[in-house]
Amino acid sequence: GAADSDAAVVLGAFLKRTGGAANLSSALAPKTVSADTARLALRYLQSSGAEETALTDYFRKAAGLSTGATHLTAEQMKQTTAEVMSSGNAANGEKIFRSREAGCYQCHAIGGAGGQLAPDLRAIGASSPLDYLIDSVLDPNKAVKDGYQGYTVATKDGDVFSGIKVRQDDKNLVLRDATHDMTIPIASIKLQKDAGSLMPTGLADALTHQEFLDLIRFLAELGKPGPYGPDTALVARRWRMLQYVPDSDPAGDLPLSIAQDSSNWMPVYALVSGELPPSSFATDKGKKISWARADLDVTSAGRVRVLLNDAKGLNIWLNGKHIDANTDLALDLPTGTSTLIFRVDFARRGHQGIRLEVQDLSGSKGHAQPAGGR
Repeated sequence: GAADSDAAVVLGAFLKRTGGAANLSSALAPKTVSADTARLALRYLQSSGAEETALTDYFRKAAGLSTGATHLTAEQMKQTTAEVMSSGNAANGEKIFRSREAGCYQCHAIGGAGGQLAPDLRAIGASSPLDYLIDSVLDPNKAVKDGYQGYTVATKDGDVFSGIKVRQDDKNLVLRDATHDMTIPIASIKLQKDAGSLMPTGLADALTHQEFLDLIRFLAELGKPGPYGPDTALVARRWRMLQYVPDSDPAGDLPLSIAQDSSNWMPVYALVSGELPPSSFATDKGKKISWARADLDVTSAGRVRVLLNDAKGLNIWLNGKHIDANTDLALDLPTGTSTLIFRVDFARRGHQGIRLEVQDLSGSKGHAQPAGGR
């Protein structure tokens, strides 16, 4: 939203210059910011990968959060793991994980959809013991997975960059933050240091005890047999949602404002089950109309199969051209990125989301899969 953008602009301007964070900390010290503003600032600091302890502590205090990691004794850990399994609710935990306040998708992905700054969590429950999951939330720096350490780089020109290291050669260092990759010439680097985990300490402070148990239970079920278990289906998990509801002919040409303006499409993510739930949609409350977009990465041109859970209430455009809405579609796709745009009429569709699966068609050379990332 606008508030997130404002926080990013102000903080980004300071963090990109050597000494900028210290100057901002000094300027803020005698002032008071609202808890909501502080949380937005913390969210930006988290997504940028910046290691600015003084600023982080200031905003955590303003948000009413503690400033340090939580360390459990052996007895406390034993009690917490027992509570997670006895009373943790994975379905509620998934809602918390997906919430804007938790911001988990800023850095983490599930099944390739989400941030690329931290490990993909699709099978984390099957590969990690419960005490590791608890520690990872309460004390992120205790065990940082290889390849996901944060780095802060200062250049001779006074610029500062933060993120995870993607690659480095004799000429360039490439860092990645929540939004893009940054290429920094080796010759321009003045200082480079390890910033530890990009996951903020005290993440659980904003959760109730029950919410914490639910979140851990959700993570613990990922990848295990059951509703959050392994799934080889090529399901659309990263979608784009149009932030406004335009006037349009539901069966005509796609309005240029929809087809061309990428700035109004915001990322949203499907449930682990593969369904993009109705709660993810931005609707015109009077008309109950919403717009969603799924991108397909086509590696081999040809016809592919796209399956929908239900075509009721949908109008569909493929690469800008209106097509008939059916639950079983055979689409002729060129190599590259193809885009399916959905106009969703919830008055006709009822209270159900969209599940989109891509399959190869027998006898066709075409192959595609839903696009991931943020």
